[in-house]
Amino acid sequence: MRVLLMLICGSLALTAENSVAAAVSDNASLNGVDYRIDIPDAWNHELVVFYHGYSIDPVKFEEPLSPMFDPFLKRRYAVLQSAYSQTGWAVEQGFEDTEKLRAHFNKKYGLPKRTFVSGMSMGGTLTVMTIEKKPETYAGALSLCGAIEPTGRFM
Repeated sequence: MRVLLMLICGSLALTAENSVAAAVSDNASLNGVDYRIDIPDAWNHELVVFYHGYSIDPVKFEEPLSPMFDPFLKRRYAVLQSAYSQTGWAVEQGFEDTEKLRAHFNKKYGLPKRTFVSGMSMGGTLTVMTIEKKPETYAGALSLCGAIEPTGRFM
C-alpha cells in the first residue's frame, strides 16, 4: 500500500507534456462492458486495478490516457480499468465486472507478480471492498477519497 501512496504523492507535479505512452493500449469490451488496459514498455509484471468513481453517464476511455496514470506507467506498472455494466451507484456491478476483467487480463497477458487496487470516490469504496473480499489476490490498496461510511450516513 505504501508503494501506491508514494507513486501518487510523488508524482503530483506531472503535466500532460510528461505523459507516458503505453506500449500496449487495449481499449475494447468484454461481455459488452468497455475496458481499458495499458501496459508500458519493459513492464515490471505488476498490475494496478483502478476503479473509477460514480458516474451517471457511461464511462468512455479517452485517447490519450489521462496523465493521472503516468505515475504508474513511468514505474512500469500495467493499469486496468472497467467502465462497469451499469452507471450510477454501481458497486456490485463494478466489483464483478472488474474481477472478470482482471481474470481476462491474467489469461491474455499473464499472471502479474503482484496486483494492487486503487480508486477514487465510489472507486475508493470498491477498493476497500476488493481488498476485504480478496486479500489473497491483492498486495495492497489505496482508496482515494473513498465513500466508506455506511450508506445511510453517507447519503
